[in-house]
Amino acid sequence: IRTGVVNEAGPLKESTDENGGYLVPEDVQTKINEYRRSFTSLRDYVDVRNVVVPSGSEVFEKTSQLTPLTKMTEIEEIKGSTFEKISYAVKNFGGILPVSRFLLQDTPENLLAYLAKWFVKKQVVTENKEILAVLNSFEKKAITKVDEIKTAMNVTLDPIFLENTKIITNQSGFNVLDTLKDKNNNYLLQPVVNEPTKRLLSGKEVVVLPDTHFPKETDGSFPLYVGDVHEAVRLYTLNTLEILSTDVGGKAFARNSYDTRLITRFDVKAVDKE
Repeated sequence: IRTGVVNEAGPLKESTDENGGYLVPEDVQTKINEYRRSFTSLRDYVDVRNVVVPSGSEVFEKTSQLTPLTKMTEIEEIKGSTFEKISYAVKNFGGILPVSRFLLQDTPENLLAYLAKWFVKKQVVTENKEILAVLNSFEKKAITKVDEIKTAMNVTLDPIFLENTKIITNQSGFNVLDTLKDKNNNYLLQPVVNEPTKRLLSGKEVVVLPDTHFPKETDGSFPLYVGDVHEAVRLYTLNTLEILSTDVGGKAFARNSYDTRLITRFDVKAVDKE
């Protein structure tokens, strides 16, 4: 980048693109996956499916509606199950990060780390927004006390979902939960033994998103999702991240910058609203 000479064995490869741009090397994907763990990504909790075409559909039977096999007698017809279809259509999300060429005075490794952190922030925030939009379409019920959260887990939810149930809320909601005490003045939220920054409520992990990305309800109450999000939401992702960089294409040449474009392609659908 500094000299204009691109070594095939170097950190960046010469692009075949006619504008003379550069491809960000594949190892930035590894860095992206590493940095992703620094952000609360709902992708880790939903069902992720890799697809090879931009649109399609899947047929499935809801987990909570699974029925036993038919006990057969001679010449008796086997009864079928009830199936549902989910149709998906992948959407394209993109962004461009202009980087001053003065930053290139740093090492290529530092530049890649900077890019990877930015990519993760943008992708996680985008995925979380789409996942929360789907969750927000579910039926809402008011909860005024902790016992009602337990009732939701013990009664409202089918027992088949209980093992993987999580509690998802925002900072304001977490603050309310984190300050609740029982009659013995003990806090209701308990730390995870090997991960002290995490909290459990009734043995279930509490996932916290920032208020800026997961705001309060219009009536001032805070959002709280209780259930198995993996069974409730499915994310269809097409290919890997597309990352392309140039210092001469677009506005990069005029402003003496190094511009990197990120494109991610996915769709999010509700699967089992129960």
